[in-house]
Amino acid sequence: MLAWFVNAYNSFNALTPTSILVLFVVSVVALAWCLLTVFFYPCHPTTTRLIALVDVLLLGAFIAAVYYLSDIRNADCTSVSRSSSAWSGSALGFTVSGPGFDVSTDKGCAMLKASWAFGIMCCLVFPVSALAALHCGDEAYRRQHSRRASYSHRVYV
Repeated sequence: MLAWFVNAYNSFNALTPTSILVLFVVSVVALAWCLLTVFFYPCHPTTTRLIALVDVLLLGAFIAAVYYLSDIRNADCTSVSRSSSAWSGSALGFTVSGPGFDVSTDKGCAMLKASWAFGIMCCLVFPVSALAALHCGDEAYRRQHSRRASYSHRVYV
């Protein structure tokens, strides 16, 4: 969604506002990090502390990006008004009618607000990911050292 804004501003040869650009860059970096983590974690499970550290850094970046874009939180992107037309429907011999409503949504505002909400969701997901990485790393460390300890205590006759 944020790429749509960046493309729109570029097509008008205008600078993308900092609030949109910060969230866009942080999202792209986070996406790249997530893909790297998914593909390389099975190969190197001992890097869990690095994964947790980068997740915490990305959490901070998302908090800053959400803060920069926080002006959108009070925006009203949808308006509902009563129209002059009415609706009606019938079923089982009954007819029901009522006033009509016109709903209009500003696409740019709604997309920006949705992007801001996704940024908030990332602020909730990255700490969970960091804690999961630390927990998995501790488990792998314990398993690795318990195997070494069991080999070193064996007596060969």
